[in-house]
Amino acid sequence: MEFDCAPSEEAALLDGYASGRRLRVGRRLVLYVDDATNLIDQIRRHDEGDRRPIIVRPTNLEDVFLSLTGASLEANP
Repeated sequence: MEFDCAPSEEAALLDGYASGRRLRVGRRLVLYVDDATNLIDQIRRHDEGDRRPIIVRPTNLEDVFLSLTGASLEANP
């Protein structure tokens, strides 16, 4: 799953959640989870009604590459 959050609010959003792998790229936080349901509920409660966009999708090869290298596949101009 992935969503935007400031590094300073990450701990509060994930309070008590023992995540496996995490990857941060700027404000975008990517979490590799088996089931995102409980974590989404936790984030929604923290946001108190604000609807932070959250993307939940299967892992792809680019995710694996980013997880291993921390670098994007995009070419730099």
